[in-house]
Amino acid sequence: MQNIVVFGTYDQKNHPRVDVLIESLGLLDINIIKCNVPLDFNTQSRIQLVRQPWRLIGFCLKLLKTWFHLVLEARKIGRSTPDVVVVGYMGVLDIHLAKMLFRAPVVLDHLAPLNGIAIDRSLPFRSIFKALDQFAEHRSSCILIDTDENLANVFDKSKAVVVPVGVSTRWLKNATKNRTSDGPLRVCYFGAFTPLHGVAVIADAIFQLKDSDIRWTLIGRGQEFDTIFERLNHQSNVTWIDWLEESQLIEIVAQHDICLGVFGQSAKAMSVTPTKVFQGAAAGCAILTSDTPPQRAMLGAGAVFVPPHDADELVAALRALIRDRALVNKLGEEATCFAQQNFSPRALSGRLQSAIELAILRAP
Repeated sequence: MQNIVVFGTYDQKNHPRVDVLIESLGLLDINIIKCNVPLDFNTQSRIQLVRQPWRLIGFCLKLLKTWFHLVLEARKIGRSTPDVVVVGYMGVLDIHLAKMLFRAPVVLDHLAPLNGIAIDRSLPFRSIFKALDQFAEHRSSCILIDTDENLANVFDKSKAVVVPVGVSTRWLKNATKNRTSDGPLRVCYFGAFTPLHGVAVIADAIFQLKDSDIRWTLIGRGQEFDTIFERLNHQSNVTWIDWLEESQLIEIVAQHDICLGVFGQSAKAMSVTPTKVFQGAAAGCAILTSDTPPQRAMLGAGAVFVPPHDADELVAALRALIRDRALVNKLGEEATCFAQQNFSPRALSGRLQSAIELAILRAP
């Protein structure tokens, strides 16, 4: 039986991707060892760090402190114990520590390349981020990416394996079946209010549909929250909820008819299928999202697609769904079946097995 160490400063509670990978690996004939000390530094803080470089000293001190405790955890495992080390979400820096601590090939989950984040959020110093990505990829034996479109951004494609974001079985177990067609259409968005999500487009649609038979639930906080809140706070059909623990989030999302995906038009928006889409589908919601190649390829007939960054088309799609509640229910059921067959941990485990074999094959 192989020993696989899942290593890094990821936060399993806040990074669903890591949770799905661990659950998927658990279905293989391997022994999973977690070596993890979460870095308390969220995405918003990282963006502030780039725009306010004087924060760099504080970040480095926090990272070094986290790495110190990570080294102590690694010593309990032993340098030669793992057959493969999997470096979790945002591991562009952690991979170098992993290479120092273990004599094993390293699989880098490259779901969020720094250069892609910099481009999507119009951050400076992109050449530095690109260099960090390239160096991390160079030191890995295998790279996990989430879509075929993102394969184009990998420097050495021969070491890349496509593993969709996926969804944990906790979401699948809580899917609501046999929804009624009574009452208003229930539509939810949850996320970090980033440009990638196109929340301004969602806000335009909500404003245009303020007199329609729809109840909106907006969950989370983030970059564009204040602007959206100021515009829509007066509408009585909008419910605002701060970010929730996963169990509460699953319960709330599963009570809705439609889950909104992303509607941005950046290069990153064109190349990803976001976690929320997989989670909404698993929870039994009909998915309404932008018509991009990766989302259409991933979701097929289990979603309604509209052009990116087009509030009028989003409004038209919602009005059509208000008139056809039976279709909404059907789409929700199809989305759940599709998620179960293609994005559950069991569906992803075979791809991860291939990644492990590739890492061992390519190891020095």
